[in-house]
Amino acid sequence: MNLKKFLAEKKHGGFKLQIGYFAELKHELMGCFPAIENDTGEVVITTDFELLKQVCATLPPRPFKIITQLLYFDELTGQAYSILGTDRAALAKATPFETLTRRRFDKLCQKEKPFK
Repeated sequence: MNLKKFLAEKKHGGFKLQIGYFAELKHELMGCFPAIENDTGEVVITTDFELLKQVCATLPPRPFKIITQLLYFDELTGQAYSILGTDRAALAKATPFETLTRRRFDKLCQKEKPFK
């Protein structure tokens, strides 16, 4: 269900407005890109600032900056919707995704090079 339909339902379960964090990594010749999970290619977004710093510590040293983004986040499931804008098109495009939680981080770190 997209964010527009989600908001129209008025029943949001455990979802609450929270700040999400992701790291924008500087690459030598290619500009900046977000940190991603190595296996899935998914962008690493979390509501846990300290956890994101741990993700960055697993990466080769390079300049990065932490970017914030508003999320509707469900702590129980780790699912979130990004709040990219309030116009109809942005709300219709926003679909739920899985954020990085401590449990998922620990599981991913059992593999070699979990992030890039």
